[in-house]
Amino acid sequence: MMIKECILYKTETTEDELGNVVESGKTELKTVFCRHTPWTNEEISLYGTTYTKDVQKFTLKTSYDSIDSADYAEIDGKMYEITEKSTLQNRWVCIQGKIYKE
Repeated sequence: MMIKECILYKTETTEDELGNVVESGKTELKTVFCRHTPWTNEEISLYGTTYTKDVQKFTLKTSYDSIDSADYAEIDGKMYEITEKSTLQNRWVCIQGKIYKE
């Protein structure tokens, strides 16, 4: 099992002249340790290979409350947009992240 560093970011938003919400940047929330969680064969057959190729699962050693507002995760220099978060007991959180390209 390979433990990696994960930097979590929150999206900062502002309003433009027309009142539309615009993403103004990302602020760093927290740095935690995580590990990659591979897809099972059942999940691959359920979601399909195109989804499971672009979306990765990671298990983070932190509480859900501390990352509730996180929108992005940077792991191994790659930015992932967090699509789903679920709690595993009190000390672990599983996130699904879609590879994010700026």
